[in-house]
Amino acid sequence: HDALPISAKEVFKNCKVTVEHSLSKGFYCEIYKSQVNDIPLTEEDVKNIEEKMHELVRMDLPFEKNRMDNKDAEALFRANGQYDKIALLKYREKKYMNVYGCYGYHDYFYGYMVPSTGYLKFFELKFYAPGLILRFPEKSSPEMLPEFVEQNKLFNIFREFEKWGKILELESISHLDDAIVEGRLKEIINVAEALH
Repeated sequence: HDALPISAKEVFKNCKVTVEHSLSKGFYCEIYKSQVNDIPLTEEDVKNIEEKMHELVRMDLPFEKNRMDNKDAEALFRANGQYDKIALLKYREKKYMNVYGCYGYHDYFYGYMVPSTGYLKFFELKFYAPGLILRFPEKSSPEMLPEFVEQNKLFNIFREFEKWGKILELESISHLDDAIVEGRLKEIINVAEALH
């Protein structure tokens, strides 16, 4: 999914891309086109990002793996404004991490990565307001996209969960880590139960 933020930043220079959760055999993502105000994503925006992704596939750009000391990775993420990545490093026990780079974009990835963008031919971006779904093949049929299955009820539950996360000030795993260290876990449990 790294081709998505690379492409989105080509279309909207200072955008923020978040991968929220799985949905309909893909990943539901949100793209904040501006850090300053909340400009809604449009179907045309999604088409432009998908076109840029196909261009990156045709370019067959390598994903370069670099094992980095956490402090060096933190400096790289800070220079790129990836503060969510820095927050995750705070509680990391290992002193190093694998950082992948492609087309000037760097990210941490746990797992196996294909060698280059040319391997990522089979995908689709589906506008799904207020975000999009990055659709990709299943392991059993790597050259074919699965049939799209609408999951409105599940999506609405995830949206409610996101709202609760904002109320609880827990919008990422690093926020939960901070809350635990600060001794706020009982308070969070009580508010979550009240919301439920």
